[in-house]
Amino acid sequence: MLQIKIESYSEKAIKIHGDTKPIKDALRDAGAKFNPYLKGGPGWIASAKKRETFEAIIYSAPTSAPVNLATVTMEAPKVAQEAPKVVVHDAPVIPSTPPTPPAPPRSKRSAKFGIKDLFRILPISKNVPYAILEGNVLSYFSKIGPVHYELDATFDKVSIDASFIKDNGIPVSIQDGTATFANGMKAGATPTDSDFNINKEGALLITSGALNAFDTLKTFLGKDEMRPVMSGAYFAKGKICATDAHRLRVLEAQFESEGVILSKAALELLKHSQIKGHTKYATFEDIGVTLGEQWLIDGTFPNYEAVIPNPDNAESTLTFSKKALLPLLANALKAAHKDTKLVVLTCEGEGLNISASDLDRGTNFAATAPASGSIKVGYNAAFLIDVLKSIEADQVTIHYFGESRPSLLNLTSLLMPVMIEA
Repeated sequence: MLQIKIESYSEKAIKIHGDTKPIKDALRDAGAKFNPYLKGGPGWIASAKKRETFEAIIYSAPTSAPVNLATVTMEAPKVAQEAPKVVVHDAPVIPSTPPTPPAPPRSKRSAKFGIKDLFRILPISKNVPYAILEGNVLSYFSKIGPVHYELDATFDKVSIDASFIKDNGIPVSIQDGTATFANGMKAGATPTDSDFNINKEGALLITSGALNAFDTLKTFLGKDEMRPVMSGAYFAKGKICATDAHRLRVLEAQFESEGVILSKAALELLKHSQIKGHTKYATFEDIGVTLGEQWLIDGTFPNYEAVIPNPDNAESTLTFSKKALLPLLANALKAAHKDTKLVVLTCEGEGLNISASDLDRGTNFAATAPASGSIKVGYNAAFLIDVLKSIEADQVTIHYFGESRPSLLNLTSLLMPVMIEA
């Protein structure tokens, strides 16, 4: 009798091991990969979504000997670690899908952001390589400063090697000095006292929620190392500005501090998180956000207000639907010259013509969208798409001041035109 087992290896993977030689080709064809270094011994690793497929392959093994299939389901412990449940099917029939194990406690976060993302953005400080779990807060020292992450789960105050949390997430249980993670990994957890405390005053507390407005600023941050102040966002006079000298975006927000520049790392966190607390820097009363001094960039931000033109002085204007234009611009970008990414917008009263081409590749694109106005202008298609996506309204008006001056879009964004060759 062949002895073959299917075991839940992680949230997304299963492990198949035992007398698998007669079916190795079928396992490989179905997407399984053999790994001699798996936890618990060698075996085949495969997607958990295809579990029933692999069970069917095992039961139809090309051998006259019956197959004894053991399905091992790892269940996340609620209080103490429980032994895995083993269900043995003696009859050669395809079993029904086993019940889905309860999900382990997970930290509050948006769908695109989690503990691993936090450690990626803010790497662990080598001087303090461990983290503290206390109550419903995870605390650790990053290269920028102290960080606090609010959790759903609650723990007694313990210290854990931060690299385990970085690689495996939040433990599902901590008992008798051992932290157990959802994927089966274990790490030492040491009760700690007041000799290690990360002061939360003026530090960063990350909670759930997404600040979509800040997501729109990331595109506009400068990448020129010679101008570091433009790699952050400027907060002054109730407005937030970000620019890379080609594009500029201004948002309105309430905050107490004036003339501060937040770093890219701070904006990356603000993209996903709400931040609570109070310091003298960058406090937004309307959304409860505060950041400490370690998140700032020293320097003087350019006087962006001086380059924002008066819309009354525009040579021409163009009004159109963003939803109608964006898909056409995406196709134009594919046909545009790979260096300039030039797309030409032409409108004479009604109807907007969009065109792009690349003689080197022999590509051409032309389309028409509803619009009103009078304009002929060229833009970098990728930059124009980014600017339009950052604008909340569907109806967009471009004020055009000539190809040597930035165009003004909905009075909040600037975009430099690209010269159209005659």
